[in-house]
Amino acid sequence: MKKGMIIGVLLSLMVISGCWDKIEIEDRLFVYAIAIDEIKQDAHTQIEKPFYEFQNQNLEVIFIAPNPSKIVSGAPKGFEEIKIKAQNLPEAIGMVSKKQNRKLFFGHTKLIIIGENLLKDKDKLSDFLDWLDREPLKNRSSFIVATKDIENIPEVTPKLEKLVAPYIIGIIENQSRVATMINVSLSEFISDIKISGASMLPIVEKQSDEITIKDVALLKDGKMFGTISDRYLRGYSIITNKLKTGRKLFKYKDKILSYHLTSSACDLNLKEKDDKLQYNVKIELEGDIEEFLFNEDLLKPDVIKELKKSIEEQVELEMKEVVRFFQQDIGYDYLELKDWTKKHKYKLYKKYEKDWDRAFKNAEFEFEIETFIRRIGVVR
Repeated sequence: MKKGMIIGVLLSLMVISGCWDKIEIEDRLFVYAIAIDEIKQDAHTQIEKPFYEFQNQNLEVIFIAPNPSKIVSGAPKGFEEIKIKAQNLPEAIGMVSKKQNRKLFFGHTKLIIIGENLLKDKDKLSDFLDWLDREPLKNRSSFIVATKDIENIPEVTPKLEKLVAPYIIGIIENQSRVATMINVSLSEFISDIKISGASMLPIVEKQSDEITIKDVALLKDGKMFGTISDRYLRGYSIITNKLKTGRKLFKYKDKILSYHLTSSACDLNLKEKDDKLQYNVKIELEGDIEEFLFNEDLLKPDVIKELKKSIEEQVELEMKEVVRFFQQDIGYDYLELKDWTKKHKYKLYKKYEKDWDRAFKNAEFEFEIETFIRRIGVVR
């Protein structure tokens, strides 16, 4: 009986005492974006032991948080920037308490901006990603982007937004829908770096008072080693089956027409010949012709056949150039063929696993392109 009474008292205390570590919403500082980069220091800088935190402040961190009073008042910028220099991100978070009376909260973080210097430092980047991976209160669907100068991005005043994070995310999502850009989430980026050490990130830049996203940063062996133009992203998205929608301009007779892609499917097959991997790439595209040609009946079967042939020939040329670019100019398998081969042709994968880069460079590709035209113009 006494034991039951003790248990009852303990349960009552748990109910009425509340959460001892609860933080009220008004005491939180909601971080919508983080910008971080490495500060290049003099190699001969002396560090006075053991006070490393006061000597080796080689990271610049910018926490971007919404300011409700600015949003309500209609100010052009509805956010605040908290700039910190520290040795690592945990120290930077701790130093915010010296400037603010609220505790940082990352559960609503939408955007993470990584500077080029940090991306090129494998060890520092690994430390940063390790913190992101371990932080329990984080948004794993946050977008990850690269930039050359983190100072410039918060200086942008969005024309149709109060906050810079949704402005940048909106641009990425719009471009991704038409296959001119990729979007990468925090969970995808960490997974790619952990498993293969390779990934791709959109590069954002400030031009005038706007954000532009045109190129992509390439990471290999856990650090950035180069960039590529966005012109190769449509072909990349088709081969990796990541294309949602897109637009392909093609030449028909003496006109340039637009083929709006509404769906895409890529099916691979693989065989070996003369100690080379030979991939057969079968691509099916479905879409609409968005423009109308006067004085030509586009509903005639012969005209549709000619349009299909023009699109297929030009898509094949594009796909061959995309593969050649990654094979010869980049020399690394960003087309995710290694993963596909491991899943579907394991014996061949094991044969070439130890020298995959060379196997990818020497691989041969054949393309079969089939297009389907569902609509022509607005009303036909």
